[in-house]
Amino acid sequence: MSAPSQAPFTEWVLERLPGVEVLAGEDGRALATEAGGLYPIPGLDAPELLRLLSWVDGHRTVADVLRLAEEFLPADAEEVLRALVGRLLRRVGGDAGTASVGRDLGALAGALALPPRQGLRQPAVRSVAVLGGGTAGYLAALTLRRRFPDLQVSVIESPDVPVIGVGEATTPLLPAFLHGTLGLDIGGFFREVRPTFKLGIRFLWGRPAPYAFNYPFAAGRLEDALAHDGHLDGYCLPSRLMNTGKGPLVRFGEGRLGWMPYPFAYHVDNRRFVAYLQGVAEASGIERLRRHVVAVEKEDRGDPDGPTVTALVDAAGERLVFDFFVDASGFACRLLGGELGVSFSSFADSLPTDSALAFDTPREGQATPYTEAATLDSGWAWCLPQPESDHRGYVFSSAHASPEAAEAEVRRLFPQMGDPRLLRFESGRRHQAWRSNVFALGNAYGFVEPLESTALHMVVASIHLLVEHLPAAPWEPASRRQVNEHLGGFWDHLRDFLALHFRFNERLDTPFWRACRSRVDLGGAREALALYQERGNLSSQPHLLRFDSLWGDFGRDVLLRGQGVPAPPPRPRLSRKRWQSLQDKMTAVVEAALPVEEALAAVEREPELLRRLAARAPWLQDSAVGGFSRW
Repeated sequence: MSAPSQAPFTEWVLERLPGVEVLAGEDGRALATEAGGLYPIPGLDAPELLRLLSWVDGHRTVADVLRLAEEFLPADAEEVLRALVGRLLRRVGGDAGTASVGRDLGALAGALALPPRQGLRQPAVRSVAVLGGGTAGYLAALTLRRRFPDLQVSVIESPDVPVIGVGEATTPLLPAFLHGTLGLDIGGFFREVRPTFKLGIRFLWGRPAPYAFNYPFAAGRLEDALAHDGHLDGYCLPSRLMNTGKGPLVRFGEGRLGWMPYPFAYHVDNRRFVAYLQGVAEASGIERLRRHVVAVEKEDRGDPDGPTVTALVDAAGERLVFDFFVDASGFACRLLGGELGVSFSSFADSLPTDSALAFDTPREGQATPYTEAATLDSGWAWCLPQPESDHRGYVFSSAHASPEAAEAEVRRLFPQMGDPRLLRFESGRRHQAWRSNVFALGNAYGFVEPLESTALHMVVASIHLLVEHLPAAPWEPASRRQVNEHLGGFWDHLRDFLALHFRFNERLDTPFWRACRSRVDLGGAREALALYQERGNLSSQPHLLRFDSLWGDFGRDVLLRGQGVPAPPPRPRLSRKRWQSLQDKMTAVVEAALPVEEALAAVEREPELLRRLAARAPWLQDSAVGGFSRW
């Protein structure tokens, strides 16, 4: 097949990037690439293919899905696609043997694709109050305003509650949500919030120092890396970039710059981010009420869930009457817990930390393209780079270290650290997110420690569910049950995934880590762990386990392999010669990539780079493609 004409940057990248990708051609058609070859996919444009593959597979990006087909890779790209589609059919219960796979991929897509997304139902409620003006509250308000322009949306925030001034690490779901779902200008976001790029997490974890492993937002050739190199450093290009401090921008012929086709996330300063969201909300016509709520009025209106919240009363005695309430009041959970009595379920048996010290340190060296998670005596420490400093924190167990002892430990590591702020928390969730006419969001519903940077990820996922189920009738108990079951399962799955980090970290032999290795409850992760220990990497055997809607089988494999959890030996699919050739191609891209600070300076100098990214990157188009979440 002849390749259609492409922009020079696309040609340049395709010559160097290993593996299979999906791109949009200049005419909007979907294109598959493999080892530098570029092939149109008959009958599909890029958005259709993205939507189809996101729906039928639980992996994080379309690129991840297509990399699963690399085990089938013959020379002919159509054969690759045929094998891929057969695999996807099996995942959704179809019959690859009788389906019309052949060369008619367009017909197959028509048979599998979801019907066009219907417009959202118009809600019965006419006014919504968001109680709480933090990140979760403003993101909810902006989404409701955008999806339902006729809905009255108000944010009620106490003048006595300050914004928590810590850094926030995110997942690629947040950029997709901000710039795709909400349509917020990416250039304005970079100017006001000043984020840094995040390609993944670097774990100083698992084995004794100086060992570390990367957990990027990309799949790759895990088994080949383990078999040929004995470590994970080179299993995908983003991991190689993380090792060298490079970001997602590449300089190619004649000094031109372009983006790599890999998703990334942001490191943000929470104060700047909330201030930005406040400005966007006010410009969008969202009412902002600075009130201290002193009482809540309820009455029985026949809802099977029990009393309905009818009004909030502020310190001046004014009644604030709304039809529906989003409880974004943080750990206080003022409405769902305090007024409606929804109880809290602790995750302490699986997640043993309950305290954190947050502080800043001067930057030493270049900004990194990752969040760092480093093992310490009684917990672990995060580091996320900001333009002016590094935001750091020590997450620890109060049963194993006092705040004074924890501060002494980190001061030995970072003598120039600023004054720390102590945060107390309990990991867990409410038994329901939605009761009567109250929906809890963010910390008001659930919290887990930030080891996988999931706080805003879970907020975005919850907002999608809220918007899709906002009641079109006075009450819809079946919808509420569905949302509560879905969210509860999602949070429990996150708990189990995080528990794997604590149970198998053998980097230090301290009382805290010995207790973790002997006592941490793995919950629902036990089945996947047992299969992994019997069969090896589950990402290469996706039929063994129902798909993981949070991180995917591949993410779990990276975490377990990175910690050295025993499993059968890896089975490489490439010869050593082909593997080395692949690494050489990666090296060429890594050498041409810009360090993080140079990349940030480039987008400040050339704003058109960001506009081009927002217009062309499939992963930035809509955070709701394929349903609940893509990452």
